[in-house]
Amino acid sequence: ITFIDVYEVKMLEQFVRLLFEQVPAPVFLIYVDKKGVIRYANKEFIKLIGGNKLEDVIGKIPLDFYTTETIRKSGGMLTHTQVMESGKPIINIEDTIEVYSTGKKIPVLRSVIPIYINGEIQGALIVMVDITNLRKKEKEMKELLNYVRLCLTKLSKAIEELSEGYLDVKVEKVREDEFGKTFDKFNEFVERLRGIIMTLVKEMEEAVKGVEEAMNAIEQINSGMEQ
Repeated sequence: ITFIDVYEVKMLEQFVRLLFEQVPAPVFLIYVDKKGVIRYANKEFIKLIGGNKLEDVIGKIPLDFYTTETIRKSGGMLTHTQVMESGKPIINIEDTIEVYSTGKKIPVLRSVIPIYINGEIQGALIVMVDITNLRKKEKEMKELLNYVRLCLTKLSKAIEELSEGYLDVKVEKVREDEFGKTFDKFNEFVERLRGIIMTLVKEMEEAVKGVEEAMNAIEQINSGMEQ
């Protein structure tokens, strides 16, 4: 962002104030000067660090209030200081804020954008977007996929066992949901199939017994005739 005259400097100040007032939660905004000192911060950031008013943060540096996972792991790199030295922005790094005053750890998308005035870097805008809800949704989706995978594995194994002739196979349901209903129907089907097969086996055994009795009777008749 480049501002080339005094008018645009004034516009920058108004823009920063308007931006900080209008950007909705859950976005944390900090504007630092070229020395890395906080000049503006939005209400969400002030509330995040346990403050009550803008004066609680002005004149201090961001790392007085928090660190982040990537800053800690990089040995203090990936900060607004690095951005102002290099002139290259940091855009949407997945990170975790660790707030000193509360001990809170919040997953964020963190960006740091250099601010230019008359072609020279005069500060940086730090933008951190709370992605807690997104992470929760991701976790829910992973749990759902794992559950679906578990249910399909159970059903597939049961069908395989049934095809191999195991009539005592039964699928234990995990939840009372659509998968649970499917498992109940499968178990009912297996129970009916077992009943049908047991009936057929019994009838076949009776038929075989009848044939054997008939054969014995014929043999006895033949023996009597030969005598």
